[in-house]
Amino acid sequence: MFKRRLTALMVVVAIGWLALAAGATGAARAEQPADSTEPVGEVAVFEGSTIDLARGWGDAHACAIWEDRVAECFRTEAELEAWLAGLMSPAQETSEKSVTTAATACSSALRLYDGVGYSGDVLYLWSRGSWIDLWDVGFANRTSSYKIGACSSYFADYPGGGGDWYPTSLTSAYLWSSSMLSGWDNRVSSVYLR
Repeated sequence: MFKRRLTALMVVVAIGWLALAAGATGAARAEQPADSTEPVGEVAVFEGSTIDLARGWGDAHACAIWEDRVAECFRTEAELEAWLAGLMSPAQETSEKSVTTAATACSSALRLYDGVGYSGDVLYLWSRGSWIDLWDVGFANRTSSYKIGACSSYFADYPGGGGDWYPTSLTSAYLWSSSMLSGWDNRVSSVYLR
C-alpha cells in the first residue's frame, strides 16, 4: 500500500514539474511571435543586407562570428577567406568602440562544417570564454566535420554546454576531423572556445 502511494506521489510530482517546465518554455516563446520581424538570433551582414541566422542562412554558405564585430556571411568559404585576408586577426583588431584581445578571441577560428570532409555550409567562430549556442546562429545539430583553430574547444549536445560532451581529446587546438565520431553527426548544439 505504501509503495502504491509513493509511486502515485512521484507521478504527480513528475507531471507537475513537467507542466512547470513546459509553461516556462511556452511563456518564453510567446513573447516572440513566429511572424515577428524582430531578430531571434545573431544578425549578420550578407551582401549589404542583414539576415537573422537563427531564422536561416538563405543564400549564405559561410559565416564569421565573433563577439566584438558584426557577423559577416558570404556565398562561399573562399569569399569569406578573401574578406578575412583583408582584415587584421580578430584577436588583434582595434576599433573606437572596443578592443578584442586574446582573452576574448582566438587568433584563428574554430570552423564547423555541415558536410563531411569539410564541405557544405561553414561557421567560423572566434569568441572564447563562454558557451556559444548554435541555435542562435542557425547551426545547431548541423556539424559533420570541423577544424579547431588556436583555441581548444568543447562541443556539447545541448545549449549552454548541457548534455553529453564530444571527447575533449579530439577538440584540442589545431586538430581537424573530416567526420564526427559515431553518434555525433549533426548533434552539436553549443561550443566553448578555451
